[in-house]
Amino acid sequence: EILLTILEEHVIPEYNALLALDNSKVELDDETRMVIVKQALANNTGARSLRMEVEKRLINQMFEAPNKG
Repeated sequence: EILLTILEEHVIPEYNALLALDNSKVELDDETRMVIVKQALANNTGARSLRMEVEKRLINQMFEAPNKG
Protein backbone atom coordinates (compact mmCIF):
# COMPACT_ATOMS: atom_id res chain seq x y z
CA GLU A 1 0.00 0.00 0.00
CA ILE A 2 2.84 2.41 0.79
CA LEU A 3 4.39 1.77 -2.63
CA LEU A 4 1.13 2.66 -4.35
CA THR A 5 1.02 5.91 -2.37
CA ILE A 6 4.63 6.73 -3.28
CA LEU A 7 3.87 5.95 -6.91
CA GLU A 8 0.81 8.21 -7.02
CA GLU A 9 2.14 11.07 -4.90
CA HIS A 10 5.77 11.27 -5.99
CA VAL A 11 6.84 9.23 -9.01
CA ILE A 12 3.96 9.95 -11.39
CA PRO A 13 3.91 13.71 -10.60
CA GLU A 14 7.64 13.88 -11.38
CA TYR A 15 7.10 12.30 -14.79
CA ASN A 16 4.09 14.55 -15.39
CA ALA A 17 6.29 17.58 -14.70
CA LEU A 18 8.83 16.37 -17.26
CA LEU A 19 6.24 15.48 -19.88
CA ALA A 20 4.34 18.75 -19.34
CA LEU A 21 7.24 20.51 -21.04
CA ASP A 22 6.06 18.77 -24.22
CA ASN A 23 2.34 19.12 -23.50
CA SER A 24 2.02 15.45 -22.57
CA LYS A 25 0.85 13.63 -19.45
CA VAL A 26 1.26 10.25 -17.74
CA GLU A 27 -1.88 8.17 -17.98
CA LEU A 28 -1.72 4.85 -16.16
CA ASP A 29 -4.86 2.87 -15.38
CA ASP A 30 -5.35 1.15 -12.01
CA GLU A 31 -4.31 -2.23 -13.38
CA THR A 32 -1.02 -0.85 -14.70
CA ARG A 33 -0.33 0.88 -11.40
CA MET A 34 -0.83 -2.39 -9.55
CA VAL A 35 1.47 -4.23 -11.98
CA ILE A 36 4.15 -1.61 -11.36
CA VAL A 37 3.82 -1.99 -7.58
CA LYS A 38 3.85 -5.79 -7.76
CA GLN A 39 6.93 -5.77 -9.97
CA ALA A 40 8.69 -3.37 -7.58
CA LEU A 41 7.92 -5.77 -4.73
CA ALA A 42 9.16 -8.74 -6.77
CA ASN A 43 12.45 -6.91 -7.40
CA ASN A 44 12.95 -6.68 -3.62
CA THR A 45 14.07 -3.08 -3.90
CA GLY A 46 10.77 -1.50 -2.92
CA ALA A 47 10.35 2.17 -3.73
CA ARG A 48 13.59 2.30 -5.73
CA SER A 49 12.06 -0.01 -8.32
CA LEU A 50 9.01 2.18 -8.84
CA ARG A 51 10.83 4.73 -10.95
CA MET A 52 12.44 2.03 -13.08
CA GLU A 53 9.12 0.23 -13.62
CA VAL A 54 7.34 3.45 -14.55
CA GLU A 55 10.11 4.41 -16.94
CA LYS A 56 9.91 1.01 -18.65
CA ARG A 57 6.27 1.69 -19.42
CA LEU A 58 6.74 5.34 -20.42
CA ILE A 59 9.94 5.12 -22.46
CA ASN A 60 8.15 5.34 -25.81
CA GLN A 61 5.93 8.19 -24.66
CA MET A 62 8.93 10.11 -23.32
CA PHE A 63 10.82 9.57 -26.55
CA GLU A 64 7.92 10.63 -28.77
CA ALA A 65 6.59 13.54 -26.66
CA PRO A 66 8.96 16.20 -28.07
CA ASN A 67 7.81 15.38 -31.60
CA LYS A 68 4.14 15.78 -30.67
CA GLY A 69 4.52 19.03 -28.71
